[in-house]
Amino acid sequence: MTVYVTQELRGRDLSGALSFGELEVLVRANWTVTNESVNEIITEVYDSLDSFNPKKDFLLLSGDPVIIGIAFMALAYIWDEGETFKILRWDRIEERYIPITVGER
Repeated sequence: MTVYVTQELRGRDLSGALSFGELEVLVRANWTVTNESVNEIITEVYDSLDSFNPKKDFLLLSGDPVIIGIAFMALAYIWDEGETFKILRWDRIEERYIPITVGER
C-alpha cells in the first residue's frame, strides 16, 4: 500500500499516515504553481499516479489547493467509471488520519 502525498510540506509530521502505507510525495515543497510551471506539475502528478491502485492506495491531501485539484483531476481521468478511491483526512480532534472513500454513489 502507498500513501500519495499531494505536496510535501516542510516541517509537517506525516508519520501518522505510515500505518496506511509507504509515503510517496507527488510534488516537492519548493514547487509553486504558476502559469509557467502548471503543465510540468500536471505531468509529474499524472506520471506519479500512474501506478495508483484505487483498491489499496490512499491520497493524502496537503499543500497548494491547485495541486490537490490536479491530483483529483488525474485520478478522475485514470480511474474506470464507477471506481472509487481513498483519501486520508486529518482529524484534528482525534489527532489521527481518517480514511474517506471518494466516488461512491
